[in-house]
Amino acid sequence: SELGDLNKGPWVGFSDNFIADIDQWQHIFDSDDPIKEKWPRGLKEKMTPLQRSLVLLAVRTDQTIKGLQQIIDAKLGKEFLEPPSFNLDAVYADSNNCTPLIFVLSSGADPMAELIRLATKVDMLERKA
Repeated sequence: SELGDLNKGPWVGFSDNFIADIDQWQHIFDSDDPIKEKWPRGLKEKMTPLQRSLVLLAVRTDQTIKGLQQIIDAKLGKEFLEPPSFNLDAVYADSNNCTPLIFVLSSGADPMAELIRLATKVDMLERKA
């Protein structure tokens, strides 16, 4: 049964141990960074990143994203957590008069300095018709 499957690995006696260690779990709940705190009975070290994320989901839902990031880091690597750098020179080289550059900007993004740098580099800053 599914309940029997849950009684394996770090989940053996989890609910009873949680109740017994409620003061330590309260400290984790109150912590600014519960992932960095020491968990009762060395539980964090015994768990996989996915299992830790499930505990965070139950104890501190606001920390679930950090837990998911740990899963991604462990399984895929940090490069999947960081946005790729934008190389305007390479993008410009791929464009032509039939394939224009279109910028979809997020709040606070300002590509103007990079555009001016590129325009200066290709001698188009003060281009006259």
